[in-house]
Amino acid sequence: HFPRLRSVAGDVQVSYNAKLRSFSSPGASSVASLSVLANFELTQVTMTNLTRVKGPMAISFNKALETLSDFDSLQQVLNNLEIKGNQRLKDVSTFQNLQLIGGSFLVENNTSLEDMSGLSQDLTVAGNMEISNNDKLLKLSSLETLPVVRGFAVLSINCTGNSVRPPDIPECVSCASWEVPNLDRTSCKPNYIFVLVVGFIYLLAFCLSVALCMTLRNVMVVDAIIISLSGCVLLRTTE
Repeated sequence: HFPRLRSVAGDVQVSYNAKLRSFSSPGASSVASLSVLANFELTQVTMTNLTRVKGPMAISFNKALETLSDFDSLQQVLNNLEIKGNQRLKDVSTFQNLQLIGGSFLVENNTSLEDMSGLSQDLTVAGNMEISNNDKLLKLSSLETLPVVRGFAVLSINCTGNSVRPPDIPECVSCASWEVPNLDRTSCKPNYIFVLVVGFIYLLAFCLSVALCMTLRNVMVVDAIIISLSGCVLLRTTE
């Protein structure tokens, strides 16, 4: 912990510490660059007064890190911002005041990430933005407005199961029970096997009903046998 540290002219690197569980520098307001990499037991990073990173910032490959909640004052990252490979990270709600990323913004391979709603509505990305391969991120509609991106933007959502992402909708949509996703998962198509199985079941039920009626007619004195559309068998005896 570095509670009295106010500014760092050089780089801050917190990397490859197998047993480190927390890093705290609540007083630091600016650093040349910030790297938090491959700290396998790290669960908390606290830099509540940090307003500016003059170079790149990377928070990546921290296996136990679940939330980023202590960068509330951060306004500028003047180079790339990378958030990659944090297996338990669920949200990035800490960046609600971030206004400028001077390079590219990469959010990749965070397998538990579910929510991107913490980004500032005033965020500008001078380079490219890529949000991809985050397995549980099934929608981007939680972003009230997308950042201004000067380069290209890649927004990839990994729809799973019986869901697809149409080109004009920023979230996964479930197919009907009788449909399956196309190979590119942008639309649904009929599941012909499902339709054939259901049709066969209905045909089998009808045949069994007819067979039952014939059997009853042979053993009972019946004036009329009626099979309703719902499959019910109605008997009208001569009495």
